[in-house]
Amino acid sequence: MMVVDNQIVDTQMYPFIPVPAHVGITIFSPEILPRFKKLFSLTEKSDFEQVLFPLLAKEKKLWSVGLTKGTWIAVNDLKTYKQLIDLLEKS
Repeated sequence: MMVVDNQIVDTQMYPFIPVPAHVGITIFSPEILPRFKKLFSLTEKSDFEQVLFPLLAKEKKLWSVGLTKGTWIAVNDLKTYKQLIDLLEKS
């Protein structure tokens, strides 16, 4: 949204943001499970990104895969999930 003096003057769906963002896809290797068990309860909901990502980044164990500029895939069903997997395999 574009906001001027607290009034929304324009909106745009899926705008280009010049800062890389986490799009909600996280894939861990099996070696991370012991750390998860140590840091989090596996029976309670928690936001692991705020705790785990800074630790992994400091240890140089956090990596990213960039998607094509302007790509936005709302993964709400099997079809769009497969589209995402195809895109990641090509990256």
